[in-house]
Amino acid sequence: SISHLFSAAAFRMGHTQSFNEFLLIGDDGQALPSVSLNQSTFNPGLVKQYGIDAIFRGLFAQPSQAIDTKVIDQLRNTLFGPPGSGGIDLAAVDIQRGRDVGLPDYNQARIDFGLAPVTTFSEITSDPNLQALLKQVYGNVNDIDAMVGGLAEDPASGSMVGEFFQKVIVDQFERLRDGDRFWYENGQFTAEELSFIRGTSLSALLARNTKMTGLADNLFATGRSSLALTTGGTVASQSVNEYASIDGSNNNLNQPKLGKAGTNLRVDYTQEYGDGIRSFAGEDRANVRDISNVIFAQDESIPDPTGATGFMLAWSQFIGHDSTFAPPGAADTIKFYGTQYEAATGEKFPFVAERINLLLDREVYAGVNNVIERPIYLPALAISDNVQTVDADGDLTVTNAALGAQVFTEATSLKDNRGMPFTGQLTISEVPPELTPAVLPENLYPDLVVTIQPGEMIFTTPARLTLPNTTDIKAGTQMDLWSINPITGNFEIVGVGRVSADGERIETIDGGIRNSSWHFFVDRPLAWTLGYLDQECESCIADEDLTSTVELYSGAVIETHNLPTYQSLGETRGVQLVYDSLRADARPVFDIGIDSSSRANTLNPDQLLLTADLKIYVDGVEYSLPGFSSGELQPTDIPFLGADGKNFWRLPEEFGPLSAKLQADMRQFETGIYSFSMTAGIQSAAPGTVRVVVKESDGSETTTFKSVVRLSGRVSSPTNGDNKLVHINSVNSAFGSGWGIAGVQKIVEGYNGAALLIDGDGSERVFEAPTQKGEAYKSPPGHFSTLKKLENGTFHLIDKQRTVYSFDGENNLISVVDRNGNTTRHLYADGRLVKIIDPAQLETTFTYNDEGRVSQIIDPAGRTTRLIYDAGGNLAQVLDPDSSKRTFEYDRSHHMTAEVDKNNRREEATYDFAGRVTSATRKDGSTLEVKPIQTQGLYRPEATAARYTQAIASLQSQLGNTSRYVDGNGNVKTSLLDQAGQIISTTDEEGQLSNIIKRNESNEIIKTTDANGFTTRYRYDDYGNLIKTSDSLSGDGISKSEIYSPLGDLWISDIELQDINNDGVSDIVAAYEKGFVVLFNQGDRTLSAPTIYDLDISAQKLIVEDVNNDGNLDVSLLYQDPNGFYDDKK
Repeated sequence: SISHLFSAAAFRMGHTQSFNEFLLIGDDGQALPSVSLNQSTFNPGLVKQYGIDAIFRGLFAQPSQAIDTKVIDQLRNTLFGPPGSGGIDLAAVDIQRGRDVGLPDYNQARIDFGLAPVTTFSEITSDPNLQALLKQVYGNVNDIDAMVGGLAEDPASGSMVGEFFQKVIVDQFERLRDGDRFWYENGQFTAEELSFIRGTSLSALLARNTKMTGLADNLFATGRSSLALTTGGTVASQSVNEYASIDGSNNNLNQPKLGKAGTNLRVDYTQEYGDGIRSFAGEDRANVRDISNVIFAQDESIPDPTGATGFMLAWSQFIGHDSTFAPPGAADTIKFYGTQYEAATGEKFPFVAERINLLLDREVYAGVNNVIERPIYLPALAISDNVQTVDADGDLTVTNAALGAQVFTEATSLKDNRGMPFTGQLTISEVPPELTPAVLPENLYPDLVVTIQPGEMIFTTPARLTLPNTTDIKAGTQMDLWSINPITGNFEIVGVGRVSADGERIETIDGGIRNSSWHFFVDRPLAWTLGYLDQECESCIADEDLTSTVELYSGAVIETHNLPTYQSLGETRGVQLVYDSLRADARPVFDIGIDSSSRANTLNPDQLLLTADLKIYVDGVEYSLPGFSSGELQPTDIPFLGADGKNFWRLPEEFGPLSAKLQADMRQFETGIYSFSMTAGIQSAAPGTVRVVVKESDGSETTTFKSVVRLSGRVSSPTNGDNKLVHINSVNSAFGSGWGIAGVQKIVEGYNGAALLIDGDGSERVFEAPTQKGEAYKSPPGHFSTLKKLENGTFHLIDKQRTVYSFDGENNLISVVDRNGNTTRHLYADGRLVKIIDPAQLETTFTYNDEGRVSQIIDPAGRTTRLIYDAGGNLAQVLDPDSSKRTFEYDRSHHMTAEVDKNNRREEATYDFAGRVTSATRKDGSTLEVKPIQTQGLYRPEATAARYTQAIASLQSQLGNTSRYVDGNGNVKTSLLDQAGQIISTTDEEGQLSNIIKRNESNEIIKTTDANGFTTRYRYDDYGNLIKTSDSLSGDGISKSEIYSPLGDLWISDIELQDINNDGVSDIVAAYEKGFVVLFNQGDRTLSAPTIYDLDISAQKLIVEDVNNDGNLDVSLLYQDPNGFYDDKK
């Protein structure tokens, strides 16, 4: 709505009205020492020294300078400069500003505003001296700057400015009115209300907000009555009782299109440029400093002839700057002056400042009515309980003995909000923590909050606060001191407190409070970690036999069904159906690991609870894990304050690192990568009271105290992880809940731009978003592939074998091309997989039933496999082409509970409340048991949400990170797993069963240790290829490095341990620069002489395996191309 011709030209007329000295007048009407203009700049101390009233009186008594082409010397030569060192020339700056923003010349601007251009200097001004000066500087009337020409014009009749500036100013104020969708004349007020608004003058505003009385009706000019001012518009006659629309359109009944958000910016004048007045290049314009020196120099005072006062100068500058340069919007803090409330009971109330967005629990929405639903609580101040004393040194101490609180202030350090010494009464009063300002940070739960009043007092030396130790924190414990900043409304740490030696008090030992207002001590957060199944990396999840297989970390059941295979280009191909119970019942488990040892000496450990809350963010919506709800308490129950939404665990008798687990029900959410937040800590559930005031019908008040339990203490976020949740939900799969097809892939884009690659075989990988558009995504640990998003928006993945995977616009895998050019294609129709076409163009076809599920799979030989579903959408039966069948049974949560195989033999599986398998009965009647890591110590959701929870946190030392598996013969195996569910080690009753495995950050195995303590170490290149191994060949620790001795000068690139000659001991196969060499193990810790195979192949890697299925091991040598990919050389 702002015109540059106003902001950079007409508005600058105020600079010609400025005077050298500001007159100040005291309450008695006598003049105070005046202040020069250059001394007033950036000097708020003047307001503190004399008060704003003295300045206002002086502005009315002092005439402004005339609006003309004269500017006082202090603005032209010394503005903003230190004394004696000069300053800037504001008149020159004004002219240059107009050129910089492209203002037209004076004549063109007149034309743009419908005025006739001038042809002579005498048409601008009747002053012959000014005519001569204009001609001297510009030479031509067409080159005059718009601001200079406007100021030079003779005033129009009854006006302070000429006709050009009149037009510009009228245009600007119409813009301000028409561009404001909430303009007060737009119809929302009645005629009576409008009359009242229009009757409000600056004089009335000052009378309401200052101590001044008897002000003139018109403060802007001494010679004019306010009654002569132009009246407002006539829109009030068309008033309506409410806005026509929220967005502002149609609010102006005369011009409905005005005020609508999104109106295009328009420029209503011809733009010209500084380096050539009417073109991008041209002759130089007159120097702005020369113009200032010649035209704007002022030798003497020239009072305004119309009687304009200093208010005309000052107030127009305030309003003009506010409309043109101030940032839009209201203040972000709302202040409540309870100090001004006069209670019938005589009670006094505090001042409160609160951030509006925190009161709303969201950002302020523009253009709508933002309703603050939360009541604002201002406690009655305990004035009679406070005693204030001053010692011989002038130090001030305020004590509330009833509360056990005290504040100590050094002499002369207590100031009011104007910086003046405060000599009144300070008070300390308790505030119920649940009724503290809304800006109390979410993770802080103080047991006691106090307010020190009056508000907005300043302690120039931080004051030391002492509060009672109401929750029996152990002596010597250090705590953080928090205070609310009355300016910002934010709480901030301002000092450190410590529990006294007798345990009675918390005393400030460092820092202190800097403002009055609201304060509390709270303990420091405990560091804790969060564990959950890491599904982001290339991993080999540990499993054991069940009726199918069971994953030892999660307890998920994995089942497969292989359709008939066929041969194509020498390879066996076919479709494999895969079931994953976690994809059918998506409820992830989170493990909180927290050290409780620092709470071991708390005086009342029975009051301690481990608490946690979880929030998951889905498409911008916050989903909170259900927890305690105060609405579920019985009327006779004691209120539990600060506990809503929390989950609780009681602490075990022993202190030490704890584990507490939560399960989130994600079954309603689609597959994706979601962000989440969790806070946890050890808090105190301490008894207390709250003051209840009941107002009777006769106006009297009755005060009672009600017993409560208050949750206090500090919680925090975990110290590890990136708060990213991988969620796969295939409950609505076209192959039945939890089922998919191995090799059929899809990409889902999620939180922070990451890409989730999902395979129907039950695996998934997360690729982090690239830092720059067009770059490759960051591959997960151990997955040496390249994923990119092409310019057409589709994904393209290349693995390290140079197989290329291409995806369509719906992120479905549509082709797989190996390094030899063999292509497998996946065809989709309406988002459904309808065909898989192999490299030989042989087709596998999928047909669907009316419910959108696959009913038939027809292979290239024409053999049909039929899929039958139950009423719950589960795959109930698979009918193979030979008429044999497998039948599956499920519970209500889509868990596979039984299978009847093709020979009519039955297997069953049992699941716990968390949807994880616990036991199974096999076809031979034997029973298997499994105790997955994730369900150990996990309680039902209602148990941890209960007020009097019986859930007990587990000691980590009792859980470990181990699973337990019992086979059909009763043999017990215990497996230590990592966060990705991979084996670290496995033991049974006899000892260690597997190697102990150590991995690096890329999830590569770098060290294994067998049951005899022998170790093997592994080294990889940058592409994840194994390039070197070294191990212990005996208990004497003979390192594989000793193998290099008999190899002489051969350059070894890779080594494998394999039993080449089938004698029961491992032999050595090593790749070198021309082939490979074999060292046979003699079985007595010695090696044979090397057998060298010179094939003239420079290989970096070798593979020893039975390639042709003849029972003998073969050696494959591979070399690496410059891109890190391998080709085979046999």
